[in-house]
Amino acid sequence: MNFWPDDIKIDEALVPRDIMEEAGQELTNRTQNKLEVTIIINELDDRSVLAFEVMNTDSLAVLNLFEVSYQKENFYPLVISPPKQDIPEFLRRQRIVKGTIDTFQTFADIARMTERTRDRVIENPWVCATPTEFKEKLKMLFHQEHVKARIMNLLMSEGIAERPNPKVDNMDVDTSVPPTDNES
Repeated sequence: MNFWPDDIKIDEALVPRDIMEEAGQELTNRTQNKLEVTIIINELDDRSVLAFEVMNTDSLAVLNLFEVSYQKENFYPLVISPPKQDIPEFLRRQRIVKGTIDTFQTFADIARMTERTRDRVIENPWVCATPTEFKEKLKMLFHQEHVKARIMNLLMSEGIAERPNPKVDNMDVDTSVPPTDNES
């Protein structure tokens, strides 16, 4: 009989920072060193927060892709704070179309709508209890369209430092110094 789940094993006993560094190194390798990842540690009163920062080594543009938070004394469970879905609705593969409200048929329908709603359980899909689960959720995060788009845009960014200064050619602008009262 096997009482214990498969994701509890010694070779998977990794702290979140090690897993994030492994994911960062894979991104650096995939982009031929054009993107580099730094894990930033912030210690708050009640938790530790690890930020996954990606930098374009050519343009020096930086992106805070996501953060991970956990209790100071325990690495797990942890929660991933993914980036906001900032792709405009017209560019999304899927979007929510708001439904219409049906007209009420009876006073009982109105009464039912105004009753206090019952408590319900809301599940956070980004909470991870084990390193194995953390790896799976990171893979899920990296496959989201808005995350892939952010990485590709960062990869293609030129950055402020490398953009040439705009040139003004053949402009009919008088650049001479106007005469002073003493010169006239």
